[in-house]
Amino acid sequence: MAKVSGLCGYNKADNSVNQLLAVYGNDIVNVVTGLGFSQNLTADTDAEMEVFLNSVFFTNGTDGVRTYNGSVWSKQHVYTCPVGILFRDYLAKMYLLAPTINGVKRYSKFLESDLPKNNTIEWGIVYGTNLSQVKGSKEVTSTTAGFKTHGINVGDPFIIEDGTNAGEYIVEGGISDYRLSLTAPLNYTATNSKFLAGDNLYDVNTDDGDILKWAEVINSRLVLFKQNSLSSFNRTSLSEIRGVGTSSGRSVVPFKDKGLIVYFHGSNKERTGFYVTDSVSAKRVSNPIQDYIDGITSANYDNIVAWREGNIYRAYVGDVTNSDCNISVSNCVIELDLDSNIWSPGKIGNVIKCSTLFRESNVENTYIADDSAQVFKTPDGNNDDGATVPWFMETQVIYPSGSEILNTFRKVQVIAREAKGVRVRYKLWNAPFSSDEEWQGVGEISNDKTELIIPYRHNKACGIQYRLEKNDLVESKQLVEKITTFYKAEETRNP
Repeated sequence: MAKVSGLCGYNKADNSVNQLLAVYGNDIVNVVTGLGFSQNLTADTDAEMEVFLNSVFFTNGTDGVRTYNGSVWSKQHVYTCPVGILFRDYLAKMYLLAPTINGVKRYSKFLESDLPKNNTIEWGIVYGTNLSQVKGSKEVTSTTAGFKTHGINVGDPFIIEDGTNAGEYIVEGGISDYRLSLTAPLNYTATNSKFLAGDNLYDVNTDDGDILKWAEVINSRLVLFKQNSLSSFNRTSLSEIRGVGTSSGRSVVPFKDKGLIVYFHGSNKERTGFYVTDSVSAKRVSNPIQDYIDGITSANYDNIVAWREGNIYRAYVGDVTNSDCNISVSNCVIELDLDSNIWSPGKIGNVIKCSTLFRESNVENTYIADDSAQVFKTPDGNNDDGATVPWFMETQVIYPSGSEILNTFRKVQVIAREAKGVRVRYKLWNAPFSSDEEWQGVGEISNDKTELIIPYRHNKACGIQYRLEKNDLVESKQLVEKITTFYKAEETRNP
């Protein structure tokens, strides 16, 4: 079955076009009408789209780049733009990551467009495979180049990439569409050489196995994500950011009002987790749910998909299994509330592949797509495509008298709002030498303040941990304010 491999919310500035676009199978379709545009793409290839100059820019790293003006797809704005992995709009210019030029993917480079002129852009580079050179002459020719039309200027670098004259030169003048002069004469006569002219191509360090994966804008800087490193760009200089990059570009979500980007990095255990960056430094922030992070299979590290719901970051991480901690969650979603800095693991009924934001009736909504060609608005309604939405929270292990003191746990008091029917379960830790593998039921919340008796048959241990959970087809609005454990310290265990 064909899948949705890209989403884009497209709102024209004059509100004349408002369309939710999806890359489906080998085509691009209007999600609302279901009508395609006959684009004949490489089927089921991840694609990214970005809105700039009132047009949608499309790239999937394989097929030719193209743009959409609300009526037709064409080469407007991208006549000389090569294939890349991602477009990103930054300070009135468009940027393309990891371009493929003359058949070679430039994993550590990005391409910058010129500023818009007459409501379109040039890319400041020209390339091809048909360069002619004459021994002793500074002049080179290409019958298809368009040097002048596409903005090649005196002083621009000019690289002959193969053949007997291979090397880097400088443009001296004599620029027309099909010929120009270099600052040095050529040593050999040659034809059909590969060439690259222009100064809009930037290096993000070198091709050292650390490849560009994504880019986002935060705090007036373009943050460039490689797999293991980060850099920021301000249109004039490139700076290294302390921290790691991302293994999955689609995990990268900016929160511009917070001045932060949240993203996932997967590699070794010491580095794997969720990070935030403000374009100056990056730090891992997911230690509170490390048991769930440890349960993410490494095969999913480059498939993490995240999205924004208000100030909540949600990331689909696939199936999570951590037998050491008795964790098993299918289609796990890990959530971070940036207002409260609270992490919450959960699940969803679908395998999520991509996401986008789309403005409808002046309201910004979030859409996600799964591997079964379905597109969902989220959050919307009180169920997950008809199924109940499970909610749960777990406390850390509580050692009220210290880890060396055995306690008799008698009651638990929960203060919570709109939480009637929430089940309360517990585990005992170090009782005195073993810990529970399964959660034990203790009862349900019935009022704003509920006290539940911990069964006498199973209430002696050094520590206790709680889990609150609920499955329902109504909206989860419960707010847990406080959990209090009533206990009696029994004895000190000597080593």
